[in-house]
Amino acid sequence: MDLISFDPRDLALSRSRRLGLAAARSYRDEYGHLAARAWLAGRRHLAAKNELDTARADALAALVPD
Repeated sequence: MDLISFDPRDLALSRSRRLGLAAARSYRDEYGHLAARAWLAGRRHLAAKNELDTARADALAALVPD
């Protein structure tokens, strides 16, 4: 999933995920980046330990490929 094709009304995603991705897209659209360093570092830490849900990891990778 990427932010371009992301539909916050897609009920296949949990409400919290839809709200979180919508907030991330809004922030990125307004500021031109998504540099929430502490939160993102935490997600990367979980992903490195294989403790992050695959769908979430894919959604985050679409937002911040590096």
